[in-house]
Amino acid sequence: MDKTLYLITDWEELIPYFSEIAHEVTTTYPEPRVGDAWIVDEWFAEAKKMEQAVIRGIPVLYFGTDLSKPFEGVETITGDEIDPAQLVEWAKKPKRKNRPRLHGQTKQGKTVAFAGLLPTGGGVGKDTLVVNLAAWLAQRGKRVAVVDLDPFGTLKDRLHAETTLSIDVWEERFFGVPHLTDDLILRAVVPVKKFGFFLLPASDEGKMVRPEVLEHMHQWMTATFDVLIWNLGSGNAGESFVSALRQADTTFLVGTGDRAKFKRYLTVYEEYQALLPEPPEVIFNKFYDKQAPELFEKEFFHRDLFGYALEDKQVFESNEKGEAVVLKQPRRPFSLLVARIGQRVLGEEETTEKELEKKGGFAFWRKSIKSPSEQES
Repeated sequence: MDKTLYLITDWEELIPYFSEIAHEVTTTYPEPRVGDAWIVDEWFAEAKKMEQAVIRGIPVLYFGTDLSKPFEGVETITGDEIDPAQLVEWAKKPKRKNRPRLHGQTKQGKTVAFAGLLPTGGGVGKDTLVVNLAAWLAQRGKRVAVVDLDPFGTLKDRLHAETTLSIDVWEERFFGVPHLTDDLILRAVVPVKKFGFFLLPASDEGKMVRPEVLEHMHQWMTATFDVLIWNLGSGNAGESFVSALRQADTTFLVGTGDRAKFKRYLTVYEEYQALLPEPPEVIFNKFYDKQAPELFEKEFFHRDLFGYALEDKQVFESNEKGEAVVLKQPRRPFSLLVARIGQRVLGEEETTEKELEKKGGFAFWRKSIKSPSEQES
């Protein structure tokens, strides 16, 4: 079916300017059809019909002397005198397609959540994992958004993102809007250009998003992004915190290899298991205690965990400088860890343990942990 440019106007002097462009002139709205484009005179502007067209992926341009009420997703040219050449220029330029989207649609993108295991779990490397995973996924051609839901989140500063945007702005501008387009959502996030992903920074007021706002954000962002990453705080079992975890396809709980905390970790892990539809994965960073790995095996040999021991201080120091090791040193053990997490998220075949050992080795356990009795034999 041919694409059609509709001029919804009775301004006769405008028509000759479009002599070189195939078009139809009408004063009534056509049936919305993917591939078409509309130019709408202010005298014939109907908000509901225009916004429905945008939802179905139709580019719409409004022109007139006044725009007292903005229309969601509609481009505008306003002024006391309208230059027809501007309208023609808009008609000629390639249109970026908005994904057609209906209210209440099912999600499309994957959702990943990272959270600290304990309330005192700051400094465990959670932000480092989030940034590097987002960069790895973006390098693979995925459209990725990181939402910093940590009330004390510092990703904006760490990534040097100069912006006034935050999750607070989402609630103020977008919550309650029944239909959002890709363009509108992309205006709500900050592009982190050097890594190729998008960031929605933490609240400026140090607060968590309300559950209903979080659900709205999740619905529309998973329709726009291939992967949505929740960056949560540590051990906060509040309603919003749990809601974010339940929305995730995969949840990673991050702690340190501190042997004094292992028993507490087990208790917390079991609490999360009871709350979530799928068992969370556990990542342990920074095994600086030489006896910790042995005790880890004793405590966790019977657990279905996704555990790593990393002793790579350079990785964490690089993250403090706003760098992503996974892009600079893809063969580094930490980068291989991130790649495996990325494979898990995308549902791809994962690098095997033996391959990981060959590629530079870091302590890795999952299911293959032997029980103490098996080790003795």
